Amino acid sequence: MSRGRGGGGGGGRGGGPNQRTWGDHSLNQQIRQSESVEQLRDLIVARRDTFTQIHTSTAFHTLARLSKRAHGQRNKENISETCELLKHKARQQHKQFGPQAIANTLWALATIGDKADAALMAALSRKAVMSADKFNPQEIANTLWA
Repeated sequence: MSRGRGGGGGGGRGGGPNQRTWGDHSLNQQIRQSESVEQLRDLIVARRDTFTQIHTSTAFHTLARLSKRAHGQRNKENISETCELLKHKARQQHKQFGPQAIANTLWALATIGDKADAALMAALSRKAVMSADKFNPQEIANTLWA
């Protein structure tokens, strides 16, 4: 008897590890759809225990996009607070960062105008050098721009 999608067992698309993948994808969508720095920050705080390195990278990218249109002192404070939350996660997760996460994080920090602490920059730089042969042209360009 064929179980098809959703039949459980973990061997196909319906159960086991793939359920976590869908949750990861769903959270990434929520991050990308954030319409304000405050909404993004609240999502990070609420879901920080389930954030993977991909979520952290996506949130950095979204923060940079949102920061381009945020004005005023309160928005600058929200951007700074949110960036600190993300830098904390990045320090914990940098060993799992792939080329896209490294490029996105460095691009976002440069776009925001945030000077990451020396330890985080050194960790991301080491990881970039170790995986340089895996970077695609866009990731190289974003990293060099940053």
